[in-house]
Amino acid sequence: MPPTSRVTVLWSDKYHPDRGLQRFDAARYDGLVAFLNKFNDGEIDALGVSYAIIEALFNSEFSHSSKWDVDCANCSKVVTGATDSADTAGTADFPVSFQCHQRATYDHKDIYSVAEAKAKIVVLSRSEIHVELYSYYVSG
Repeated sequence: MPPTSRVTVLWSDKYHPDRGLQRFDAARYDGLVAFLNKFNDGEIDALGVSYAIIEALFNSEFSHSSKWDVDCANCSKVVTGATDSADTAGTADFPVSFQCHQRATYDHKDIYSVAEAKAKIVVLSRSEIHVELYSYYVSG
């Protein structure tokens, strides 16, 4: 029996906003349930779990080849008020939101392409996370 997550994750797709937030099956993504459970236990902070989520989503869609340069994931805290500070991005109280993305570029023999996954990740508590307006695209 596959491991189960103690964290409820809901997600929405940028390309199908009419579907709203839906249940996210973390078990489909290699190692993600373990990260979510460590977050639930307090071993990983909100920023760390946001990185794990965007990396898992990107890696599930991207087909690696040696010609692609894959960038590290990037998550930036969404500042919503005067009391928020980017310095406390990983340790802030809940809820906390991050704009996250990961991309890869292909630049070979006059061909240039970009593959990118993006989402706003809202960490509501140690037991609930929303992945909002997720998108993945390849251009070029």
